[in-house]
Amino acid sequence: MRPRGEPAGTISEVVFKPVYPAPSPADTASSDTDKTCGLPIRLQRIVSNPPNPWSSRHVEWLESLPLAELVVYEEEARSILAEHDSPDVGFRWSINPYRGCQHACAYCSARPSHQYLGFGAGTDFDRRIVVKTNAPELLSLELASRTWKRETIVFSGNTDCYQPLEASYELTRRCLEVCLARARTRSA
Repeated sequence: MRPRGEPAGTISEVVFKPVYPAPSPADTASSDTDKTCGLPIRLQRIVSNPPNPWSSRHVEWLESLPLAELVVYEEEARSILAEHDSPDVGFRWSINPYRGCQHACAYCSARPSHQYLGFGAGTDFDRRIVVKTNAPELLSLELASRTWKRETIVFSGNTDCYQPLEASYELTRRCLEVCLARARTRSA
């Protein structure tokens, strides 16, 4: 049985080495660089999450707030296509290879969805990213099903599928390749 708030499927925690380039000597020599982690201050984030309405615990820091590190959780998802039946959205099916988003847009409407995983909607949303490592394989299986009616699939209706982690995992690219292969092998 999985702990409460942990996403479905198997997850292993991996500390991710950032994709962006290492700071230049000019950055590390300037006064706007923190000597503890070597990153320019503009790239650092302090832990800041609003209270989670679905959690009964609240964390209060007694000392100064720590820097939020990027942590990637790799998940073996059970399914990849999400069905939407709301008349407010113009599509029925979507695929989200990632949960959370490194772009850290403050206005993002997807932030509260991270609270269902037991994470915060603040810096946890852009610093604790869940990667569905088996997304292309699951998509291939779901599109090969006899019940699939060749409907439109919207990529990343919740978070950006081309966030910086895509450069390492290439899940969106591989899912698009699956869609292209299925379109070529089966006539409409």
